[in-house]
Amino acid sequence: MFFSGRFSELILLIVNLMRLLEVYSKLLEILRASEFISDPNLEVERLLTALLNISREQLFLKLRSFELPDEVYLHLLEMAERRASGYPLDYLIGYTYFRNLKLRVKEGVFIPRPETEFLVDLALKVIRDSFHEKQLRVLDVGTGTGCIALAIKKELGDKVEVLALDVSERALRVARDNAISLGLEVRFIEGDVFEIWKKLVRQGRFHLIVSNPPYVSPDWYESHKELWFEPREAFVYKSGPDFYLELSKISHELLIERGVMCLELGFEYQDLVVDAFNERGFEEIDWVEFNGYKVATCLRYIGELKTSRG
Repeated sequence: MFFSGRFSELILLIVNLMRLLEVYSKLLEILRASEFISDPNLEVERLLTALLNISREQLFLKLRSFELPDEVYLHLLEMAERRASGYPLDYLIGYTYFRNLKLRVKEGVFIPRPETEFLVDLALKVIRDSFHEKQLRVLDVGTGTGCIALAIKKELGDKVEVLALDVSERALRVARDNAISLGLEVRFIEGDVFEIWKKLVRQGRFHLIVSNPPYVSPDWYESHKELWFEPREAFVYKSGPDFYLELSKISHELLIERGVMCLELGFEYQDLVVDAFNERGFEEIDWVEFNGYKVATCLRYIGELKTSRG
């Protein structure tokens, strides 16, 4: 039997639509069975839009007439299986979004979390409320993909000089690539802040330091195997709160008089962190709460400004 004209086109359309719907359904089936995925529908959409290089709106407009080659279907199944095992979706597609910035991510580099946007919002608010100089210096400690440093630079432009520090050469390569792709000028430095802080001070103190440090305990990290695909050092530093405690001892050296330290907080360390900085001459000036927990804080140094040695 032969079909002609519009009826033939309709049959072809139905076949293609059925095939694509079956693909979508299969991907959903795989992801729904995973303990690591809370919104499988959203993740299927992200897989498809990334692989086909189209927007979400285009996805639903074009898929009805889009022929999906077998190799693409098989690649999607492979990606879905990896994601179901806990492998990060952002690693699979190669990018993520942070405050409307599209950022490259890759294995071995910490993936920015949405809650860190609270920290950036808070830091920007404090900068605008507290500093009126024409030129400010900001240090981002533990920059990773550069998300915090780049978001602040994007928002404030030439008003701010941003330095971003990380111990990971791989992370800094990704961060530099992100800065280039976004057309933003940030100075990236490889090093451990506890080892090179005196060198940084000699180059000039900072109006504000911002950090999303490693703050989870080793036991907590080991019990959350979905995190094991990302670098352990991005989550864990010694026993848990140690990074905060050590940073509290040198922060006043890095800051100008009445400079500000802004930190993302682990929920179990809220009071401990603020108390540690209070003991070093800081006072808490602003914070953000989410779901009943303080997730970010900013503290101003009000003690005597000490001169570093060495």
